[in-house]
Amino acid sequence: MKLTRDHVRTALLHAQGLIDAPAAEVTKDDIVAAIRRMHLLQIDTISVVNRSPYLVLHSRLGAYPTKWLTDLLAERHVFEYWSHAACFLPGEDYRYYRPFMIERRAPTSRSSLHAARYIPQKTLDHVRNHVREKGATRSADFERSDGKKGT
Repeated sequence: MKLTRDHVRTALLHAQGLIDAPAAEVTKDDIVAAIRRMHLLQIDTISVVNRSPYLVLHSRLGAYPTKWLTDLLAERHVFEYWSHAACFLPGEDYRYYRPFMIERRAPTSRSSLHAARYIPQKTLDHVRNHVREKGATRSADFERSDGKKGT
């Protein structure tokens, strides 16, 4: 069997969920399934029409309440982490990322100690206090104080 460019293009679009028409009524499970199919959903703070993650999901699912993505984070069906960039990842993948989270939290090598010092202590204390007081949190829960937009 010989694959043409059209075959490969169609297979890639199908794998990304861009071929089939969206379901008549989207559910929260559809959002998790879309993120799972893509393996991750990059968080991009650029917002012209809306932020990128919402547009990516809309292109695959159609209209849905954007609040659901926040709900899914709170319900731990997805989580935020730095994969190749800041991303939403399926909740069941948390176990694969946890060892990296622990390694970043407890630096042991000279280079990782240097990386840990990159964040000012005042900032670390502020984030730790916030988490102690309010529990699980996201980057969007913090306001910027430098006058710039984004998180």
